[in-house]
Amino acid sequence: MRKYAAFGLLVAIASVAPAKAATVADCAAMGRLARSIMEKRQEGVDMSAMMSALETTSDKGFIPVAKAIVIDAYAIPRWNGAEIKRRSIMDFSNDIQVKCYQSNPQ
Repeated sequence: MRKYAAFGLLVAIASVAPAKAATVADCAAMGRLARSIMEKRQEGVDMSAMMSALETTSDKGFIPVAKAIVIDAYAIPRWNGAEIKRRSIMDFSNDIQVKCYQSNPQ
């Protein structure tokens, strides 16, 4: 399970550019990354496994952003029930996208 969680996280990270003037595509990618991280959080993947997976990415400049997203995700409770998990995942993804757009108003 941990191997698959790490692989999914790395695939999501690979699609997100390092911090710069964010475009709609950048913020959408941040949302996908946030969704992937929160899905793993809601599945019960250990936070340290998520942080370790981040260290293996080739884009070292992106690690601090991804770690901040992991920390934010793990500050949210792990829910029971499919519907509340689904809403939690979508809300988290949207919250990260809001932060992205607010940090780079166009």
